[in-house]
Amino acid sequence: MAQCNLSIDKQKIGDVYLRQGEGESALKVFRQLLDIRKLMADQDPVVLQAQRDLNTSHQRFADAQVQLGSVDEVLVVYNTALEISQKLFDRNPQDQSVQQNPAMTFSKAASLMRDMGMAPDFVAFIILSPSL
Repeated sequence: MAQCNLSIDKQKIGDVYLRQGEGESALKVFRQLLDIRKLMADQDPVVLQAQRDLNTSHQRFADAQVQLGSVDEVLVVYNTALEISQKLFDRNPQDQSVQQNPAMTFSKAASLMRDMGMAPDFVAFIILSPSL
């Protein structure tokens, strides 16, 4: 329970940093959040919420990287989020929230790549991403 509360606090703090344009601080806090949620997901791999929270943490981490302009790292994080989304979908295909996660991730990746003039890289990203 303490880890869960700590992760919620870390997410809120990171979100504030992100809104204030403090990408480095947000990235540091979201890295801590990722570590906590990865541990929680590994400790309880059958709990869907732990996997969802891990996916959300990857999204937040990617948002901070976008703010810092770390495009290559963002694409790796987006791909990891897509892999988690695929696992969530495989376990519970009827859950609409699970269906929305990959679409949101693809949309963010597409927007980033378009803005950076990376159309060929986006095609490769889609080909290398898990099939959803």
